Parts: sequence; structure tokens; C-alpha cells
Amino acid sequence: MSNIEQSYYIHPLFSEIERYFRYLLISMGMLTQKAGQVGVQKSWPTIDIQTSVNFDGNTVLYFSVNKAIKQFNQEFNVQNSSQSTTANLNAILKTQARLMVVYLYQIINGDESPYKTMVRRDLDNFIYHIRNAAAHDNKFHIFKRKNEKAEWRGKVIDDSMQGKVVFNDFICPADIIVLMSDLSRELRRIDETNSRA
Repeated sequence: MSNIEQSYYIHPLFSEIERYFRYLLISMGMLTQKAGQVGVQKSWPTIDIQTSVNFDGNTVLYFSVNKAIKQFNQEFNVQNSSQSTTANLNAILKTQARLMVVYLYQIINGDESPYKTMVRRDLDNFIYHIRNAAAHDNKFHIFKRKNEKAEWRGKVIDDSMQGKVVFNDFICPADIIVLMSDLSRELRRIDETNSRA
């Protein structure tokens, strides 16, 4: 295990989120490589992927692997040379971070959560505001809890930030993994306190 892997802790409730983020990073890295693209194209002899949506009994989603790869290359400015590969994956990482933080907040504050109202309020407020921004076009949407402390690792959210961009301006998408790790430690502390009670 590398030092980076040892430096953070992910609570079992969040392990799926963290694992899928790693899979996404590996997939995107592989798909930016020419050899990866050729491998994907070869793995589907028909070059079409068929997915049954099946909500009305006969809807099927088809898409061409070749067209999808071409679109991916254009959208993320993938450049392959014999020496290196470059790509700008910021948009997909930002979207993934938005999805992750919505899910993260729901896990700790949903109706079925055993941790509801137990997370340190400043951390919970921080996650609340980031989640709201994720759900409101990646911009702070501060109306509730605006007079409460919302802080994490020196980053403070207050109502002066209303309408400002969150991901890639205030925090980067990978910060969600660090936030998840800190929240995981908070849940472990809660679990230990509850087990002693």
C-alpha cells in the first residue's frame, strides 16, 4: 500500500463512492490512451453497444463505440503522440464530484441515517452547502444555515459566496475524497463514542 493510500481512511458507508471514483479515474486514463481506445473498439465486434432500458417493455439504447470515442476525444481535447498523451478531464471530474457530494450528504443526513444530527455541525454545514451547490449548477445556493459556521480545513463558507462557483474555483473535485476521509474519521469517532455508551 502506498503512503497516499495509508494517509486517508474511508468509512465503509462511503467505500463504494471512493472505489467508483478510482474506477472512473482509471477508465478515463485508459480511454485517453490510443491503445486503450483501440482495445475498446476491438472488444465489441459489432462496434455498437446495446443497453436495455426496459421501462416500457421495448426501449433499447444503442450507441456506436467509434462515435463515442470520437466525441470523447473532441470533448476532452485528447491529444495522442508517440511521446505523450494529454487530455482535459476537468468537466467529467467536476460532474463526478457533484454526484459524489450529493450522495455523501444523503448518506449522513438521509431519514435512515444513524448519523443524522451527530456529525460536528461546522463540518455538516460545510457538506450541506457544497451539496446544495452541486445540485444548483455548481454555484453556492446559501439560504438555509447561512448564519451557522461552515468550515473544513480552513475553507469557510458564508453567505457572501452566494452564486459563486464551487468545483474548480472554491475546491477541486479530488478534494471530495479528502472531505470524505475527514468525515469518515468523524463517523468513526461517533461509532467509538456510541460503543462506549
